[in-house]
Amino acid sequence: MNFRSGWEAVIRSSRLNDASAPEAVICVWTFFPSIVEQGNDVGDMQLISGLDGERRQQVAAGLWRAWWEEGRGAAVLTGFSGLGKTQQVVRPLMARATNQGRTTVLIDVPVSPMNLDKQLADLLLEELYVDGATVIAEAARSQSNFSGVLREVLRHGALVVIDEFQRLLHLTSGRPSEPLATTLRKVATRSADKGCLWLVSSRRIDPLWTEPFHTAELEAPSDLDDLQRIVLTSIGTADAEQRFPNDRRLEIVRRLGANPRALRLLGHLLRHCPLEELLGPPGDIPEAPIDPQFAEQVERGLLKKAEEGLSNAAGFLLRELTVLREPAQWELVEAMGDHLGDVRALSRDLLAR
Repeated sequence: MNFRSGWEAVIRSSRLNDASAPEAVICVWTFFPSIVEQGNDVGDMQLISGLDGERRQQVAAGLWRAWWEEGRGAAVLTGFSGLGKTQQVVRPLMARATNQGRTTVLIDVPVSPMNLDKQLADLLLEELYVDGATVIAEAARSQSNFSGVLREVLRHGALVVIDEFQRLLHLTSGRPSEPLATTLRKVATRSADKGCLWLVSSRRIDPLWTEPFHTAELEAPSDLDDLQRIVLTSIGTADAEQRFPNDRRLEIVRRLGANPRALRLLGHLLRHCPLEELLGPPGDIPEAPIDPQFAEQVERGLLKKAEEGLSNAAGFLLRELTVLREPAQWELVEAMGDHLGDVRALSRDLLAR
């Protein structure tokens, strides 16, 4: 029996005898919580606040089932940026785990870390203290490296989420660099405990490397509501609805080939530029599916527009960095742009565009 059918049964019984209704309602709340919390199918995911959309609910059900039923201690969640991996899948599940008495913590991989191992360990401990998990933080702080800190936190049954994991991936191999790659695989194959590690990435990860993990992919949406939400979320301002008017959304989504990457770029640009300046006046709604080459041309035009908004120095830094075919250490980036001024400030300009 699930929560919904149980509730309906109580309602029907209460209609037969009004005097029994209060007792019947009490029975719902005292009898069903264990059923609701233990259910891990898509129907149960519909009951979780903030977890909407069939695709997200299916992915969430798989992640929860792998942890709570199959005892998997690590998982990888991938998908294009802007699909709601963190805010509409991970965070609702974190809230659910918290309601069941588990500690949950989320950290972002830092941009251009000077000492990755130390920074990850510090971020994890800091979040534990902020969230009030002092006992776990004190137990973990005695560890000498990130691996030790992470293992200690997981041993206490916590859910640890490492977001923006794509920042650690090698450009061609799709794997994190060593020694972190080996560290995380060992965590994924550790002896069973009640904790779980989730890695969240906007890039696909080498399937051979992720073999010990439960893997889930949030696929690109096909319906208009999800696609236009990518743009609105990327705008991220109070007037997002006005910047991306409703009467042009289907046209724009079709013109961009329903490509989440292009839609996300459009949303960032709409923070600074009006829609007509970027894509011209309203036009006919293209037939779907649109020619991918045409959509690519439109995306290239948006990229050119983004570059136009850069300062001269940031534009020069961008051209300097295009010779790099693989991720580079921050020291190299700083050396390449040293003659241009404050490289960190210029890098922030590039990221903002």
